[in-house]
Amino acid sequence: MVALVSAVCVWGASGLRLDGDLARLLPEDASSVQGLNALEAQYGAQIGRVALVLSGAPAEQSRELADALEAPLGQVAGVERVEIVDPVSQLRKDRLMYMSLEDVRLVSQRLEQRIKWERKQANPLFVSLSSKGPPPVDMADIEQKYQGSSRTYYEGAKGEVLVFVHPSFPASNLDRSKELVAALKRAAQQAALEQKWPGTIAFAGRYAKRIEQQELMMADMSQATGIALVGLLLFLSLYFGRVGAVLRVLAPLVLGMVVALSAARWIFGELNILTGFLGAILLGLGVDYGIHLVSKLSGLRSTMQAREALIAVFKSTGRANIYAAVTTLVALGSLMLSTFRAFFEFGVIAVIGVLSILLAYAVVLPTWEALRSNVSPSRVLSVRLGEALGDKLLSTPALVKGLVGGCFGVCA
Repeated sequence: MVALVSAVCVWGASGLRLDGDLARLLPEDASSVQGLNALEAQYGAQIGRVALVLSGAPAEQSRELADALEAPLGQVAGVERVEIVDPVSQLRKDRLMYMSLEDVRLVSQRLEQRIKWERKQANPLFVSLSSKGPPPVDMADIEQKYQGSSRTYYEGAKGEVLVFVHPSFPASNLDRSKELVAALKRAAQQAALEQKWPGTIAFAGRYAKRIEQQELMMADMSQATGIALVGLLLFLSLYFGRVGAVLRVLAPLVLGMVVALSAARWIFGELNILTGFLGAILLGLGVDYGIHLVSKLSGLRSTMQAREALIAVFKSTGRANIYAAVTTLVALGSLMLSTFRAFFEFGVIAVIGVLSILLAYAVVLPTWEALRSNVSPSRVLSVRLGEALGDKLLSTPALVKGLVGGCFGVCA
């Protein structure tokens, strides 16, 4: 039974993923979240995009590749449009329409002077006594101020050519973002091969950064949990000095943690930036229960039989662990009252994790000890352990006896 539950929980926890979107940690009715949603709906293309950086080749070849990329990238599912030409270049012919007010006044002044001079010259009774020519109307100096660059492509300081892809969905949709970036990479590589382009293509922008952030956080989470587990293994090895004792502490601990992570997947579907490191936290919180139980059991086994030692351990240390767990549950459970999603989810998963670890010790440790001592883990043993735990517990011994004893009976 325990093996089956463990296999199901491992399978459930393996599908757990991490969501690094900070905005999704706030409640949906928060004004900031609603404002961001409205902003993305109206200006989604300007808020986020995928940028392809073409570098390592002559600028002319990079421009040719940018032209070749426009069609295949635009056909990728989820792409709204592809932008390879600087929009400012399309307005270059109308650039003088955006002159400053001072320059407009200067143009008007020059024209008025020339018109006044021409009118005087057209008057047959007018005789000019000046040898000056007509006032100039050359606007070359003003046009030069608005000439700008002749570049039409997005180009970097080192000759890189940029291609911008505007998706039709927000970057917070991580699954679609991964599919989009992967499809864009395939299309870009195929176009580069056809063009025999010698450079390299790098992907940047909000969508690509979200994926990198996700992978980095997943790696950090796995590393932190692994380091915590290795640290516990070294400490327990030095403390107990026996492989069997170390395994009796770690096996229920890991099982309870896996149960908690599996429950997190079914309840929330994913972890956030705060609950992502809950595995390491649960290892630190739950190992205390195992150390107390196994240490007490190892001391009693020298003078008692397995059955009597287990009953004595759960009657004393087991009940103390339950009281200690209750205080931990109250402290962590208070986070469930928060409207901040990160705190709420942390409280829920932490409460489930502490309960799962405590239950794992109560089920796995007696069964392990019974099998190690060639004692069959019968229903009688489970009921006796349940009675030991329920004795004078929470002033409702009959109810606790029935619940705990029945739980042990089913698991054994």
